[in-house]
Amino acid sequence: AVKSYDSAIGRNNPEVAGLIFHTGHAGAEDVTDAITTTFANTLVVSEHPAVLDSLAACDTIRNRYSSDDCSPDLQKQLVSDVVMLSTRSANASLDKAYLRFNPLSTPYISMAREVVPEAAWVFHYNDPKTTLAKITEPRKNYCIYTNRQPSQKQAKKAEGYNLDLDGMSDEDLCALYLSTLLDAATEEHESTDTGLLVDYASLTTDFIITKE
Repeated sequence: AVKSYDSAIGRNNPEVAGLIFHTGHAGAEDVTDAITTTFANTLVVSEHPAVLDSLAACDTIRNRYSSDDCSPDLQKQLVSDVVMLSTRSANASLDKAYLRFNPLSTPYISMAREVVPEAAWVFHYNDPKTTLAKITEPRKNYCIYTNRQPSQKQAKKAEGYNLDLDGMSDEDLCALYLSTLLDAATEEHESTDTGLLVDYASLTTDFIITKE
C-alpha cells in the first residue's frame, strides 16, 4: 500500500547506499554523524529497533517457542519492507540513505545484504578488551540477555565449544557474543570479497570523506 501510494504521488525514496555494522564503542556513531553533516541530500537511519526485530524474527520464534516454523522467504520480505519504510522520506532532495545497525544485528549481516545487495557495507570494531570492558558496564550490558535470545550463530558457536549459555558468567557470555559479531563480519568479508573492516584506531575525517 505504501509503495503504491508513493508511486501514485511520484515520490522517489532515497536509495540505500551503505550499511554500517559495528560492535558498539567503535566509532560507528561518529561516522554516521560525520556523514550527516558532511554530505548533503543524505539520510541516516540509526539503529531503528524495527530493523533489528525483523532480522532476528526467526531466532525470536526459535528461542521463545522452540519452533523452526519460520519462512526464510517471508522473513526476507519482512526485512525488505522494514528497510523501505525506515528509509522513506517526504524530502525529495534526499538521494542516498545509510543504515547504521544495532550491534545485535551483526550476526544477520548476510541477510541484510541480500535485501540491499548493491549497498556498500562496513564493520567497525575496536580493541576486543576495550569493547568487552565497555559492554559489561552496568546498564550497558545488554549482551547478558543473549543467553535467552541468542542469534543462531551465537547458539551454534556455544554448542561447538560445549558451552551452556545459562551457566556462563556475564563476562564470558559477553565475550562469546562479541566474538560472534567479529566472526560474522569477518566471514562475510572473506567469503564475498566485499565490505570494509575498520579498526576504531584508523578512523579519521579523511577516511569518512574518501570512503563515502
